[in-house]
Amino acid sequence: FQSYQTSLLGKGTAPDPRLQKIIDVPILTNEEVEKILGEALDQWLQLPEPPTAVAASSDGYALGLLRAARKRGLRVPEDLSITGFGNMEYAAVTEPPLTTIHMDQRATGAVAAALLLNLLDGLPCPSQALIQPHFVERRSCARIGK
Repeated sequence: FQSYQTSLLGKGTAPDPRLQKIIDVPILTNEEVEKILGEALDQWLQLPEPPTAVAASSDGYALGLLRAARKRGLRVPEDLSITGFGNMEYAAVTEPPLTTIHMDQRATGAVAAALLLNLLDGLPCPSQALIQPHFVERRSCARIGK
């Protein structure tokens, strides 16, 4: 979220709080996610210039948006592009298949374990470690210029 805001500011655009939805609840059912995101989608669709794309912070939230959009008669990606994050197994089999960011969970776990072991052994421990994500293009996003 901070990267999103920094990126916008770097391009001379102030983040619009009306276009942001932060879900600050640790555990939600699929129905609760769909309800919350459906309400957010309804608010966004009422804006003078509604968004044409939504970047969700997880594939689960992206799936909730896909379902909410479908219930409102929106076509993905023709009316609304949706991206997720995580490349969960179900992302490839949604309809349409979900465009997402892949994070190597095994590598993330291995790095976390190595850092923890170093910390427990009193060895130097870097404050950050980079696991390079990669973009997985599927069909939930329209091409720019269409």
